[in-house]
Amino acid sequence: MGKRTIHVILETTSPMHNAFPDNSVKTKDGNRIALTNKKQVKGVDVPCFPANGFRGALRRKAGQRIVQKFSDTEARIDAKVYRGIMCGAATGRPDKSANSIEELARASEHAYMGLFGGGSRIFASAYQVSDLNVICNHTVSTGCVHAPKSLIEEIVLSQTYEKEGVDVPIQPFQFVEEHFFTRVNDFGRKNDWIALDKVIKDGLAGVAELISNDVDNSSKRKSQESNENNVKKEDTSTLLSNQAIKTGTPLHFRIDLSPNASDAQIGLLLIALKDVFEENYIGGWGRVGWGRYRVTAFDFTLDDERFIKTESFYSEQEDFILPKETEHLVDAGLNAIACMDCAEMIDFFTPLTKEK
Repeated sequence: MGKRTIHVILETTSPMHNAFPDNSVKTKDGNRIALTNKKQVKGVDVPCFPANGFRGALRRKAGQRIVQKFSDTEARIDAKVYRGIMCGAATGRPDKSANSIEELARASEHAYMGLFGGGSRIFASAYQVSDLNVICNHTVSTGCVHAPKSLIEEIVLSQTYEKEGVDVPIQPFQFVEEHFFTRVNDFGRKNDWIALDKVIKDGLAGVAELISNDVDNSSKRKSQESNENNVKKEDTSTLLSNQAIKTGTPLHFRIDLSPNASDAQIGLLLIALKDVFEENYIGGWGRVGWGRYRVTAFDFTLDDERFIKTESFYSEQEDFILPKETEHLVDAGLNAIACMDCAEMIDFFTPLTKEK
């Protein structure tokens, strides 16, 4: 068997933000800005979307298909099993029971468990996925973006700007921008006071009390004593600042499949990819339309055959269209879902030893 690799090129159609723990820093003016995820590539910060988050999105989409099948057949699963199907683990503590050869073989052949792995006894996965990396001169030259030259060469060549009369490559930090959002206190705006007097408890006296409390709270927070007592902000007005990957940024990720992955497992992965692409939302701040993108290239190498698609990915109804050469794999994945046994799935996520 030869390589089994999928390369995908995306282009953001809105800003894209990916939060992480303790991701805010204080600016010179005293405000805080929420940073977007970056990683070090040869000493340079490069914005990216982490592979584990994308794997999680794929697993959930596959899990939703399976749970829907169980729902259609009126099969019931425990809430913990449902959680396991969606995230890979039913509890935070893996079952320490030894895996039997029979169960290992059965899990490896199972369309879902064999592809994604996990479960109570932590079965192996049949694929690897990279981060979603910005395509630019730095990420390509360092090998961070490892993709066929035909997919990325023109993208990199077009990414230059003039500096002192010379065209120089766009740097990774130039794909990041800052956004500011204002959340206002509505009582500080023009209001129909007569209407408010009729709807708010205690009328305008209630409004005046709230405004007075907000002013008092603001004064306390600005005093040194209140800072020591950690007085919390009560007024709703604020300025929010976020970093995001810019609209129009090209991103690449690759998926490497095990040589032993079955047609049903590859098909299930393709189905999950299709569902993720149709959802068209990665990262945070989806409520303001962030995290959107379009697929611009799909390069699929399966053993000795290579299929490349660079256009016509979406129908008028925004359905994502996979390469026609993958139809038999998708059919195998759909058939595997239709035949999936609820009791067996429950067994994969059930510890053999009772938890204390």
